[in-house]
Amino acid sequence: GVLILTGFVGGLIAGLLGLGGGIFYIVVLPYVFRWYGLAVDDSSAYVISNSLFGITIASGISIFTDIKKLKLYLNESLILAVPAVFISLFATKYIVQSSKYSFDTFNMLVIGFLLFILFQMRIKRPDPDSSISLRLFPTSFYGAASGFVSALSGLGGGIIIIPLLQIIFKQKVNKAKLISLVVIFLSSLTMTIFNMVSQTEKIASHSIQWGYILPFIV
Repeated sequence: GVLILTGFVGGLIAGLLGLGGGIFYIVVLPYVFRWYGLAVDDSSAYVISNSLFGITIASGISIFTDIKKLKLYLNESLILAVPAVFISLFATKYIVQSSKYSFDTFNMLVIGFLLFILFQMRIKRPDPDSSISLRLFPTSFYGAASGFVSALSGLGGGIIIIPLLQIIFKQKVNKAKLISLVVIFLSSLTMTIFNMVSQTEKIASHSIQWGYILPFIV
């Protein structure tokens, strides 16, 4: 029941805000891991991986419902998405899946990002300017930053992209949301596939496990 409710809330966040739903998944999943008796002390990579799987589904469905509008912003979306995909894979392999990435570090990142969101919500947003288009630089740099954040936190990267597009690049809300969903979907999908094929210890002895992905949770 808790997982179903988590999925509903995550989907709602993805559809309304363009954040992918990870902001809710990463809060609930550590407790879910404890309920199932999983080794939560060293399972930050598992929490992040399963959060990203949920984000992939939620953001993908949200994109599908607005596919006609998305065609207008596809090129600008890819400027952010391509570097996000490469950096997220690098961070997943060499940081998140390493023994040095602790659950305490994960919790500190989550708290920091939540505070960042609250801070951004208090900033007065400038009036959107539809004449401003996204260019390769410095937009691609921010795309890489969003991929890095997504890989280390399981949040999807929307907390970087949405404030960036609205405050710095003065993009309209709907455009910012769609671009954010594209970046989140592509980077999360890539990381999910990578996490599925990664070799890791089996922590869910009573159920099927695909690498870091636990199907009975996702």
